[in-house]
Formats: sequence, C-alpha cells, structure tokens
Amino acid sequence: MIETVDEKWSQTKNLFFQDTGPVMPGARTRLFTVRHRVSNDFLGEVRWYAHWRQYVFMPVNAIFDRHCLREIADFCETKTMEQRAKAKA
Repeated sequence: MIETVDEKWSQTKNLFFQDTGPVMPGARTRLFTVRHRVSNDFLGEVRWYAHWRQYVFMPVNAIFDRHCLREIADFCETKTMEQRAKAKA
C-alpha cells in the first residue's frame, strides 16, 4: 500500500518515493527518486517512458526482493493512472 506523507514524499513498507519535480522545465510528467527506508540507499528513478506511455522504474545497480518489486510496480501503476486522468481532464 502506498501512503502519501506530504506533497513530495510517498512511502511503502520498504521504500520512500520522492517527487523531485518535472522531468524538465515545462514538462507535464514528473521524476521520482526511490530509496530504501532503512538504509536510505538510492535504488533508482520512476519516470515517464513515452514509448510505452506509462511510468517505469529505472534501477541503478541494486538488488530487489519480491516485496520491493511489488511496491515499485504498484507505485508505477498508481502514477500512470494519475497521469492519464490528468491528460483526459
């Protein structure tokens, strides 16, 4: 389950997601950094991938268990649905 902490931060059981703002000035999509909640290690970024028209996770050299992978997938799916809802509005 994804919990919104404030306008910049979301969290799950294992991860923090930080909204770092638009991908580039004037962009409609946003960039999110992903960090482990205990170690605070940088794990990668969630960003819009135009070719697939959805948010994707772009990892750095990291190891993930099935729980973290599910949390990342849930976050990507949530942000994709939010972006598509904005585009239709």
